[in-house]
Amino acid sequence: VSCYTGDAVDNKTELLRHSAAPQFWAEKEGVLTKLTGREEIEKLPSFVKFAKVIKYGKKVGPVNKGYGRVAYAILAHEDPEVLKQDLITIRDLVEFTIK
Repeated sequence: VSCYTGDAVDNKTELLRHSAAPQFWAEKEGVLTKLTGREEIEKLPSFVKFAKVIKYGKKVGPVNKGYGRVAYAILAHEDPEVLKQDLITIRDLVEFTIK
């Protein structure tokens, strides 16, 4: 807003939090019937958001075959080590059931 009113713009250069946005694809082609792990992901210290972007009953598959992501998360934390640990943990928490 400041740039529109002619006021000086405050460009802070300090880092507020470290962040990451891991994305998840199905490892095989098929129809998405279930996604598990969301409840555990929401308990992570760096959790901000988790979203499933493909509806159940839709076809999914690996990125190298042109399929889109099934889900993504947004994580952020002041401590980079906490963020790193949550990134490792989240990989094991997200599971898809593909038929």
